[in-house]
Amino acid sequence: MFKQARLNLTGWYLIIIMILSLGFSSLVYSGISSGINRALVIQQRKLEREYRTFGFIVPNNMSRPPLITNEAVKEIKLHTVLILLIANTLILSLAGIIGYILAGKTLRPIELMTLKQKTFMSNAAHEIKTPLTVLKTDLEVTLRDKQASIADLRTSLTSALEEVDSLTNITNNLMLQAKLASQTASTATFTDVDLADVIANCVTQLTKLAKTKGITIGVKLEDNLAVKGDAQALASLFTNIIENAVKYNTPNGSVAITSTVTATKTFITIQDTGIGIAVEDLPHIFEPFYRVDKSHTRQGVGGVGLGLAIAKEIVSSHKGDILVESTQGTGTKFVLSFPTSEKTQKGSLE
Repeated sequence: MFKQARLNLTGWYLIIIMILSLGFSSLVYSGISSGINRALVIQQRKLEREYRTFGFIVPNNMSRPPLITNEAVKEIKLHTVLILLIANTLILSLAGIIGYILAGKTLRPIELMTLKQKTFMSNAAHEIKTPLTVLKTDLEVTLRDKQASIADLRTSLTSALEEVDSLTNITNNLMLQAKLASQTASTATFTDVDLADVIANCVTQLTKLAKTKGITIGVKLEDNLAVKGDAQALASLFTNIIENAVKYNTPNGSVAITSTVTATKTFITIQDTGIGIAVEDLPHIFEPFYRVDKSHTRQGVGGVGLGLAIAKEIVSSHKGDILVESTQGTGTKFVLSFPTSEKTQKGSLE
């Protein structure tokens, strides 16, 4: 599809350039012809003046022969046409090559966007289809079992609710990502948010999960960490990053959360002692539905691969940045940066 579009776009480039080139050539030829004709008239009048200067009478039907003959004029015009034809041929050939290259560069972002959209839709359909299939199969088996007890029915309904929750989680994440992607700094309503409070609340919510794996979460943050932002979105951001640091950690591992503040930037570092991420996977971890483990789980931990994509959108909407460093078997470090709020710069947070 894009190859044909590239050829069509190149064709339109050539048509436009051809029209401009032929129009310019016509003007050049007309100008040269007009110039030659004017030169001949001027030459004729000059010769007539010379005749009269020396006292000769110039007959109406006779004059000195012009310096440029009609044959010479025709040859000049023909030569001009040939030069213009060669020039137009070279221009169109060069324009075709350059147009083809430019068409490719013009369509490349659209092609990449379309490819990402197709991949996104395919992955989304797959993620939604999986719980629907499990839900449908479980209900069908239960309905066909005429001997099913109340306990069996409860088990089936519990499983069905889990799959419904999974579908709800996917749709909510998709809606959140779409909202973040369309949100700009001008449309967002930001207030001063203390990241220390946000992170403390996130750690409290994840304490139970950390204890089940024997994970220690260490928090060492500066007092004033004010940034302009959306408190709810920032809470989702840090919950996601810290939860991943716990889930994908090794038993009895640790998570360290620290901060650094400069006059213009506030940095939050979240470092774990987990299983790490392979080098080839690092460039893709912020892509929607991308998961390091192609079997869709890591150490038995499920997920749909939207968390980090949403995290990236949240950071971008706050004019921040997110960097990741990881070594397999050693751990992963996320560094999040945000513009420092004026309240932090003044050293006080109301």
